[in-house]
Amino acid sequence: MNYLRKKYTSEYFLHRSRQGRPTNFGVEGIADFLSGQIRPEDKAILEKVNFKGKIVLDLGFGRGEALKYAFEHGAKKLVGVDFSKPALDIAKRFLKTHRVPARLHCSDLIKFLESNNGLEKFDLVILLGVIEHIPRKDVVALLPWLLKSLTPKAIVIINTPIFPVDNDGFQDGIDKRDYEDTDDYEETSGMHINRYTKESLLQFIKVSGFTPISTHYFVAGHPLAPIFSGYPFRFPQVLAPEQSEYAYSRRFGHEPNVTLAKKIFRFFKWKTKAVLIRVKIIESDTAKIRPHVVTVLGGPLQGYRLFLTPKKGIFWQDMVLGVYDGFIYGWLKKHFDLTDKVVWDIGAHVGYHSLAFAVLVGEKGKVIAFEPNQFNLKRFFKNQSYNRGLSKRIKIIKAAVSDKNGREDFFESDDVDNTTSSGSHLGNILPPENSSVYEGFKKTKIKTYRADTLVARKIIPPPSIIKIDVEGAEELVIKGGQKVISKFKPILFIEVHGILQMYALGKILTKLKYNLELLDDAGGSSNRCFVVATPVKLVQ
Repeated sequence: MNYLRKKYTSEYFLHRSRQGRPTNFGVEGIADFLSGQIRPEDKAILEKVNFKGKIVLDLGFGRGEALKYAFEHGAKKLVGVDFSKPALDIAKRFLKTHRVPARLHCSDLIKFLESNNGLEKFDLVILLGVIEHIPRKDVVALLPWLLKSLTPKAIVIINTPIFPVDNDGFQDGIDKRDYEDTDDYEETSGMHINRYTKESLLQFIKVSGFTPISTHYFVAGHPLAPIFSGYPFRFPQVLAPEQSEYAYSRRFGHEPNVTLAKKIFRFFKWKTKAVLIRVKIIESDTAKIRPHVVTVLGGPLQGYRLFLTPKKGIFWQDMVLGVYDGFIYGWLKKHFDLTDKVVWDIGAHVGYHSLAFAVLVGEKGKVIAFEPNQFNLKRFFKNQSYNRGLSKRIKIIKAAVSDKNGREDFFESDDVDNTTSSGSHLGNILPPENSSVYEGFKKTKIKTYRADTLVARKIIPPPSIIKIDVEGAEELVIKGGQKVISKFKPILFIEVHGILQMYALGKILTKLKYNLELLDDAGGSSNRCFVVATPVKLVQ
């Protein structure tokens, strides 16, 4: 049962390349996972079952979401099996972060059940998005061993995509009529090797010694008593209509079991909903997504909590994964110990970097955070409130750093969750994006300070590190802090916005005897990149 084992990588489970870039392939539900939740499609299946006091076996646990759901709904004991080492590592971290006690095994499913040999019995067995990945001959071998491991009133819970035609891909090759999105990518092509219709799934499981209650729930043998008698279903939830997931190809528009009448109904439903949203009678699905507290799964902030909206974009998801601007922390780990140091975070946004730096500087270190956008600051304070121990190390200054002291025009957005507020900028600079990006931004007045003034007046201590992300005002920051930079030689992490800024920074930093190194090219972006500037001879 090691079919295509090498394809089950961390990239597949987390939708991120080895360089940290988002990918178009991988296990569905990444935003739900990063929110500490399970996919709605899987939740709809699990919530019809009573987990309280039950012993649960999750075969093919993946990232661990189903085990967390079972624990939160009263399961007495959790056991998980998956043959992927990356899945094991991810699930261990996820479950530990959320304090879910589970016994996880990195093992072939059949070998695990063989070795168990019915010694440990399970009340509920979960296979969500699993059997389509297993060659059918191996499913045939697995099910008898599974039968031996079930309690008399056990339920086996299965979710697998429904295809137009039954297709044992391992034996017969993939039928073109079953073509779906996973077939479009080399990284996932062939992983769905076992494809069922509704009818063939029910028949296949029935022949293997189970009684289908529906396409999602199966019980052992062929009980004579009423099927719900004594089985751990929840009422009235189990009586709700069942929803199946259909395999789909965006390229070819294949979607089985969808009639013309159903397509017409969908269109009018969509049109009615659009009108109701426009006249503000109901909210859009996107608008219903609210920020909430999530636990960071990796990076310097692993185990800490943030108030974010992972379902609204890559931006927030990277923060939860702990890979947001990860190149900064990779560089620091290799070249510079931040313990007891002072870090300036200029353009602190919602506080992710300030909090991460607060972890690295330790109890005797200090982080000075500058953020002029009032809406970003509100979220920053919220994130501080969930991390009291770190907030003591951070001083927040509601102002921008520039080349002069005073007040300047500032264009800001109040839309934090859609990340628009991160583009707020001074009025006297050339913003990095097309003007259409800034529609809806409002002009206000904010305080600006020169870095040299702040240090000369002993308002803040001089830095060892400065992180600068100021949407096109990078040169102004450096100009206003030349004395500080010349005297204290801090390392500079700068997000550069545009060719003109790169030219200006190169000129001024060369004069200050700094070397520039490209850290990240923003995925080949033509208008931004991230560089590190180090004093000559500091980094060999």
